[in-house]
Amino acid sequence: MAVLEGTIISAGAGSESVVLASRTSLFGAFQGSDDDTRLCTCNALLGLFETSIGNDRVLLPLLEVLAFLLDTEALQRAAPRSFK
Repeated sequence: MAVLEGTIISAGAGSESVVLASRTSLFGAFQGSDDDTRLCTCNALLGLFETSIGNDRVLLPLLEVLAFLLDTEALQRAAPRSFK
């Protein structure tokens, strides 16, 4: 969880080059993963959100990263395909 937290902090706040490199890494990980791995990563992000309530140092970058992943539609690819 500490590695994920560090990546999220780097991807959500910091210098422009660090943010770009971290977001590129996260997006590449989502693109190159199978559905189960993406779902597991989404669950880890949710767990990080739950444990970071009240910790703005983690929570604000996490919200930035979630917005980025939604904007690039990376999270939508992790959702089940059937909406019956």
